[in-house]
Amino acid sequence: MAVKDIMVDGLSDRIREQRRKLGITQSEMAKRIGGGTRTVNDYERGVRQPSYARLLAIATLFNVSTDYLLGVKK
Repeated sequence: MAVKDIMVDGLSDRIREQRRKLGITQSEMAKRIGGGTRTVNDYERGVRQPSYARLLAIATLFNVSTDYLLGVKK
């Protein structure tokens, strides 16, 4: 399995949780991070993972660290 094929465990759940906590729709999130609604839906279903640039945009939107989104425990 190539590195790009590895799915980050729990990423989709943390994205969904933070979006709901912020009180915005998938469509609104997509507008704010520069993507499409279907892409956000794919992130939340765990079908697709964000690029590095998009991950930074998501972390900034939610005011959380990328480590949190990725489930990194120190």
